[in-house]
Amino acid sequence: MRTLTRTAAAIFGLMGASAPAYAGGIGVIGSGGIQSAKAYYYNGEGEQGVDTQFRPSTSVGGEALLGDPDDKFIGVVRLYGTWNAPVQNPEVAGACDGTTNDYVCPNYDDMATDPVGAMTVGVQWGLLGDPRGFEFGVSAMLGSAFATPDNLEYFIGEPGAYVSYTMADQYQLYANVNASVRYRKTFNVGANSYVGFRYLFD
Repeated sequence: MRTLTRTAAAIFGLMGASAPAYAGGIGVIGSGGIQSAKAYYYNGEGEQGVDTQFRPSTSVGGEALLGDPDDKFIGVVRLYGTWNAPVQNPEVAGACDGTTNDYVCPNYDDMATDPVGAMTVGVQWGLLGDPRGFEFGVSAMLGSAFATPDNLEYFIGEPGAYVSYTMADQYQLYANVNASVRYRKTFNVGANSYVGFRYLFD
């Protein structure tokens, strides 16, 4: 994951170098969604079971636009903090409540999840409308959660669609709905939506 983070930083540097210093924008974003997560438990013979759960996730941070705001194809860099709700005790009778010895597992209900730092780099491509007015398009972001407790970094992939509305040529409201794929030893999937406010300069 450190390699992925360094790669994202290199892409950010190249995109920044290739775009004029006067073109782009900055903004703030927030998001909410759901993400799959796995709670593991074991039977008396030590065989592993998995309870897949969908848990809420929220994020807040900032972003930079790389390219001329008049273009329909521009780069996007996001840096944000994410809070993932911890998994709950598996929904297997007696698995974690101490009423039976048939199953054992951690007491997930007593666990908390610390926030993580994430960075993604990608593009947005306007398909309909005007970049300086209403615009609809698609986006794709790749990156990683690079600052996590206990070095539990993971890959992030987010394809999606967006709508934006620009006022007075400089102030833009933005909404983005994404599928979400995370990978660390196994894949977890989900969906989230971003809303944001951008200041454009050129």
